[in-house]
Amino acid sequence: MAFRLLARTFGRLSLHSPLRPCVTPSMRQPLETDIIPHGALTTHPALASMQLRFGPRNTMNGATRLIQKRRSGFLARKRSKTGQQILKRRLKKGRKKLAW
Repeated sequence: MAFRLLARTFGRLSLHSPLRPCVTPSMRQPLETDIIPHGALTTHPALASMQLRFGPRNTMNGATRLIQKRRSGFLARKRSKTGQQILKRRLKKGRKKLAW
């Protein structure tokens, strides 16, 4: 009986056992060879003609009302097939404003 109880406690995780760190020290600090220099992608000749779509964006230049109307205005909705579906759906629902 005592052996069964002893074997059972070893099968479970003990709350008093020391926890091992999940991240090893070598994973915390990147190696010098893994770091890509800033500007290495933009100055590479193969990527000179490509448009790069990552990096920080200027959030202070927000969308203006003119851009908002261009993207989601009534005429923009009328131009595309999905926009016409949006207008029909809003008209059917009884919205007073169909679009900007």
